Amino acid sequence: MKLKRSAVNTVILLLQSPVTYGLIEISRQGTVAEKEYVDDELSAAADTEFVPADSMQEGSAKSKMKNLQGKFGQGNNNIRADSRSGRVSFMAPDVPLLPGKGKGNRLLWTVYAGDERDLKEGNDGHGKPDFAQAGIDALKGWLSDNQVDIDVDVAGELFHGGTAKAVSHGDGNTIQMHARRSFKGVPVVGSHVSATLVKGNLVGVSVEKWGTIPENFSIEPKISAEEAAEALADHAGRTLAGGETCKPEIMILTLANGNIGGGGNSKGKGKGNGRWGGLRKLQSETGNGYKPVLAWQVCPKLEGQEQEMLQGYVDAQSGSARVLSFLDKVDYFEAMGDVYPLSNDGEGLDGVLQDGWPMPYLDVGGEITTTGGSYGSASSSSVSFEGPYVKMVDTCGTASLDPVAGVDWSGSGGTNCETPGFGGAGNTHSSRSGFYELNKMMEIARSHLPDNTWLQQKLTSNMNIASSCNAFFNGGTGQITFYQSGNGCANTGEIAAIFDHEWGHAMDFNDGVFGISAPSGEGIADVYSALRLNDSCIGRGFRLDGFCNGCNSCSGVRDIDYRKKGDGNSPSTRSWASSNCGTSVHCRGHVYSEAVWDLYTDLLPAHHGYDANTALELTQRLTYMAAGAVSTWYNLY
Repeated sequence: MKLKRSAVNTVILLLQSPVTYGLIEISRQGTVAEKEYVDDELSAAADTEFVPADSMQEGSAKSKMKNLQGKFGQGNNNIRADSRSGRVSFMAPDVPLLPGKGKGNRLLWTVYAGDERDLKEGNDGHGKPDFAQAGIDALKGWLSDNQVDIDVDVAGELFHGGTAKAVSHGDGNTIQMHARRSFKGVPVVGSHVSATLVKGNLVGVSVEKWGTIPENFSIEPKISAEEAAEALADHAGRTLAGGETCKPEIMILTLANGNIGGGGNSKGKGKGNGRWGGLRKLQSETGNGYKPVLAWQVCPKLEGQEQEMLQGYVDAQSGSARVLSFLDKVDYFEAMGDVYPLSNDGEGLDGVLQDGWPMPYLDVGGEITTTGGSYGSASSSSVSFEGPYVKMVDTCGTASLDPVAGVDWSGSGGTNCETPGFGGAGNTHSSRSGFYELNKMMEIARSHLPDNTWLQQKLTSNMNIASSCNAFFNGGTGQITFYQSGNGCANTGEIAAIFDHEWGHAMDFNDGVFGISAPSGEGIADVYSALRLNDSCIGRGFRLDGFCNGCNSCSGVRDIDYRKKGDGNSPSTRSWASSNCGTSVHCRGHVYSEAVWDLYTDLLPAHHGYDANTALELTQRLTYMAAGAVSTWYNLY
């Protein structure tokens, strides 16, 4: 239970510190992706330990940590080192960078702004800080002042066009920043700096996977993108079909430079031997545990490819066209109408078709309905399931309704392509339910993240794909997709939790940190879904023939309440995931999704006296604010 509490505390502390993903695992046997592969040195780069500075052996790396401790009054628990890089991995300096009410903060905007380059016009006509940009500028300055001890090249490798982003909450009360690393203009995959400002003070800085790249490291590839694509085709045992799903790009990957401690995944922590002994040895050798390699990222289309989105990295430096990874990035999950509120399983009122539910944010002849489905006047233009935030595309056909007499999509029995007999072939349970649920989910998100530009854009949802037992988010297209019923599974487009889960992947992809979080984005997608519906069973009614694996009462894909699984006494911990999950991202997600659910259902009510509604609202608020700053939820090893 101790490790579980640590994971919960991580969620709370995230406010002080800084592609395609789906529902369930599937077998790729016989498909174009059956030879998925990740090179051992690439996967082992994540096998590191974040240790107190005092545990390092004497040397230049430890001296830099001590300098930082002296500058910012950092105790042994407030500064950690990455054992592979020998550099700081996290510190909490708590120093004022922007005006605010933080500890010891005496800065003023009138002084800070100077020539007003950091001000923009507010709604009242007076200057108001551009908090996100001000945060990035302040972080850049602070890193530059301390780059010798942090051991990063700010001018050369950070804050170049489009590589930094920031999210501001509460008029600058909290600013979360993320800056990706590049070397001579080439992106360094997974290497970045993240930081958080609270009340103007820099309360957390993290540096991830920052290995040394020699100045003479060549960024000129020795093979072409076409040769890299051929190497992937040879690896897959397929021929190139022509075309690609991403633009070829030269990148730098960070590989492991040998085993840490020579003991692989040994959990021994005895002084001078086992895992920590080897890690300290790396630290004494100036953090030689990472090595860079130049690689092509290519996404060729191969013979037999269907819905797969294939992505590969190929060594572009040695001339051998060594395949470093080959992966399928599709990781298989009053205008009014009749919808399934939570599931189509027939259990209770939320599991049966409910009539007359509002269609929020629907475009009716140029007028957008309210959250309650209301609009002002009749229109002669036909209406479909589309508005400013959501567009439904149904393979059963097009939805179209004449709004002159009002907009009521109604409902019918059946599933998949069944319709009420009007409104077009796309007036299905999936399109009606999805349009309602996705709009309500996005409405909640906008209330927490009003400055997130992705939430103001239109999301396309593809319904009733002629397959079964899954759903997925595609990071390349930005769309979500849902399958018809069959093979013992319900239609995934008729289950609210599955809509919310796939939307959760899209939110993770478009929050304050570039890309999907590690070691698994499945946990946060489950959390968004569970908190929206107040149900730990993810996708209730998905399974038509029983409960999910290890579940005592959940007919969905999994349950994130460990008390409802097995003996009810075994929360999923980091060590458990390391030993049992292998490459399963859904399994890895349990570690922190269970922790967040426990925060809501146990820690806040039982230990801090919050009622259930307040605990839910607080957990949801913390999640939306904190998750946007997370690149890695926990380290597997």
